[in-house]
Amino acid sequence: MIGRRGRFQNDFERLRQGSPTRKLDSLDGKDLVRWEQAKALWEKQGMAPSQTASLAAYDYERIAYLARSCFSLGYLTETELWRCLAWVSTQSRSAFANWNDYAASFIFGRAATFDDGSEKFTLKGIVAAYTLLHGQQKYLKRPHLWQRYLLDGITVPSDITMPEYLGVASTSQANEPLSGLGALSARVNDERSNALAIGANRPDESVSWLAKAWNIADAATADRAIEWLLKSGSRERYENVFSRVVDCGELSQLEDVSATQFLNVRQTIERIVKAGISENVVIGCRSMLAYDLERAAYIVRVAAATGYITESNAWSYLRRLSLHARRHFVSWENYLVSFVLAQAFLNSNPEMLLKIIQSGAGLLKIESPFDEYVSPWRKYPMHCLPGVSKQEAGTCEFE
Repeated sequence: MIGRRGRFQNDFERLRQGSPTRKLDSLDGKDLVRWEQAKALWEKQGMAPSQTASLAAYDYERIAYLARSCFSLGYLTETELWRCLAWVSTQSRSAFANWNDYAASFIFGRAATFDDGSEKFTLKGIVAAYTLLHGQQKYLKRPHLWQRYLLDGITVPSDITMPEYLGVASTSQANEPLSGLGALSARVNDERSNALAIGANRPDESVSWLAKAWNIADAATADRAIEWLLKSGSRERYENVFSRVVDCGELSQLEDVSATQFLNVRQTIERIVKAGISENVVIGCRSMLAYDLERAAYIVRVAAATGYITESNAWSYLRRLSLHARRHFVSWENYLVSFVLAQAFLNSNPEMLLKIIQSGAGLLKIESPFDEYVSPWRKYPMHCLPGVSKQEAGTCEFE
């Protein structure tokens, strides 16, 4: 659940800091105008100043409203509704000091990132927030909920925050940690990654993609592509040059690298760091192994959906991939950086790179109120991948 944060959070922070429009990646002049209009309306209404630099409330409020709407239609049970609201409240308490900051995050987040062609909603939202903070319920003659229940005082019963698992497990417990392999590609393509097979609900598209992207039409051609990625892949030809590009700060020192490749990698490094990835992890990257492993894992899981690969063989492939990943990467963060920088080196598509970075950041950081949507990278850190000793694996759930 990256929401608006995945694309706009960095720009939102820059707006709060007063950065000029030219330094914004995703917001433009029109967005800045709506932002300034919202600020003027906020002050005119007499709302207290807020210095929050997060637009998370715009996502949290929509999640809560959607959950309550789904409950009213019978799409969610009461238990599912409460656990979703419990998750929203927990996230909100950690992100905001009070309801005023929550309201500011929602109002300014919406104004800056959503153009509905009118100021009406912004004004109505500010008036509603002011009423919740300072007014009384019309017929009950008592303060509104925001006054009666301060944000930092909300507590959630443990039976709501720790509910039983919903739904049937899609993988065996021993194999479940392997779902982290291929999860990045799944998220980039807006697919769920909690099941082994990716794209099982659209087999025709999966067959078409395998054929066009990898010339795969059966088990034999799938095996050939996977084995190539496992044994050599793109790293055999490019890794030596790739490592020098990542390590070197001057294009003039690289004879066999194009200006486009060099600039792609340097700009991507800046974007990765802005996304919250440790600069030390980026600086330490010298391998493009994750680029081959992730592509192989995604092929395995899509091929499993088409029936080209049996479930048993799919898990076997993923276990072999996990051995390479576990041996070369200490964390999913390292894995992500390796994949993204290799992608930048070999493919110059800024929009795709941004989506990959956002998807990876989501897998690393975003929490979910539903067990079946928990990021496999959060649930099973890299050291939990099967194929290592119990001493190395420590106290992972699958052990």
